[in-house]
Amino acid sequence: MKKYFLLLILIIASSILFGGVVHAADINDAQFVEQDVPATMIAGKTYQVSITMKNNGSTTWKQEPFYSYRLGSQNPTNNTIWGNIIYFNNIRWPKASRIELSRGEKVLPGATKKFFFYVTAPTSPGVYNFQWKMVREWKQWFGDFTPNVAVKVYIEPPLIGTNYAHYLVTNCKLPNNDNHGIIYEYHLSGVRSKVQEQLSTMKLNGVESLRFILWFQTEVDSMQRYWGVIPSGTGKIEEPYRSNLTNFVTDIKNAGFERLTLSYGAMGRNVPRLVDVNNTFEENWSFIKDTRALVKAYGPTDTRIDLNNELINETQLGIRVNGYLVRMYKRYIENFGNGDMTVSVIGGPGLASRMESWINLFSLKGLSLPNWFEIHLYVEYDQIFGELTAIEDLYKRYRLTQPIVIGETWYNDKTTAQKINNFFSISIIVDNPEAHTPSIKLEELIQWPIYKGVGSEFWGCSVNPPYTVDNYISTFSTPITSFPAPFFRPIEQNSGYLIYKYLMAFIGLIFQKK
Repeated sequence: MKKYFLLLILIIASSILFGGVVHAADINDAQFVEQDVPATMIAGKTYQVSITMKNNGSTTWKQEPFYSYRLGSQNPTNNTIWGNIIYFNNIRWPKASRIELSRGEKVLPGATKKFFFYVTAPTSPGVYNFQWKMVREWKQWFGDFTPNVAVKVYIEPPLIGTNYAHYLVTNCKLPNNDNHGIIYEYHLSGVRSKVQEQLSTMKLNGVESLRFILWFQTEVDSMQRYWGVIPSGTGKIEEPYRSNLTNFVTDIKNAGFERLTLSYGAMGRNVPRLVDVNNTFEENWSFIKDTRALVKAYGPTDTRIDLNNELINETQLGIRVNGYLVRMYKRYIENFGNGDMTVSVIGGPGLASRMESWINLFSLKGLSLPNWFEIHLYVEYDQIFGELTAIEDLYKRYRLTQPIVIGETWYNDKTTAQKINNFFSISIIVDNPEAHTPSIKLEELIQWPIYKGVGSEFWGCSVNPPYTVDNYISTFSTPITSFPAPFFRPIEQNSGYLIYKYLMAFIGLIFQKK
């Protein structure tokens, strides 16, 4: 009895899936008319596209309980590359392979239908096929294929910026008494106009973001002023430096830079490892809170805070530094949240291990991690890929999703740019052995104005502004020339047959058990 019941189910299912015989007079046909599809897309971004098809058959296209007319993905058939979203019986189906007609819509013979829909580009860079065809579900694919569009998908390039704390550098090595800090000297005659001119030039050179370190300590000696250190003894930024900071960030905003990062550089008796000895924690916090308010009020809308430049340094992460970091971080979050703040990681080999010590410390103290990590990338060329790979492994182990910001690296360095590009696959180069699909995103790259040294000299010369970033821009904007499309397993043309095949296999197993 059970066998006959199963056979009855099979007959009913087959009837539903294949819908019986198509009458000879019912001809399904479609002619491609036009389409609007971007030739390039940024990975993970959503785009509106359109495809227009003409009903060249004798049937009316409409929604039906089982045999609806739809636009279906091809190349390969039924792929979900583009993450389309359809609604069927009030159910939202992401990653579907169909584009529906509207409820109650009818496309009569001879009429045209323009399908408007949204697609989401794949998250991995490469070249992906975009092709479609009309289908009557469970019965047949019919009519023209749309012309295939080989869409080039690339990783969104990072913001390209530069550190900018001195308006004049006359000696190869910093610091020296011939260099001039912007915040320390902005009120002097001719300085502001010179900086405004430099800002304008750098913006024209393609610089999109700026970062500057605000060095401070209780009292400043004659040598430190050339580096740009300002006094913080009152817990506030006093005149003329207060107006200098306000005017400087105002000029940055007016010049049109997209983002500004303010990094705090505690010096002398105010450095974190000496704070407890000298009782300067409250002075540091009050100074940070005071200057942050000015930068937020007068600077660009997108302004970020590096709570202490290169504080994450494994040679210094002792009890005092850990205590300062946790205490300052908690104080900041209590007042402002952690949406605009991070703490930068010092350069040199071992970036991932320094990051891990930070992550473990915050986990132990129950603190949330920042929304991005800032690293300073100063290593030999042949070490760059390994350092970034170690960070990627760290991300996987701790299931991190925050983007990376390279807050300092070599000035306008072509080889550094190529190595970073290879890792993050920002642009695709043919037959590149280092290119891979990254699991972390590079959101911003900010150079430091110092050349990579040659030979035994690790550090090169400091650079006098205005700065250029053309090697980073040209490397990251290299167009995709060739990249193999990911392999997708094709699905049978007739979806009804696929379900029927699995149903038969299931029933066969039941009969075998009997």
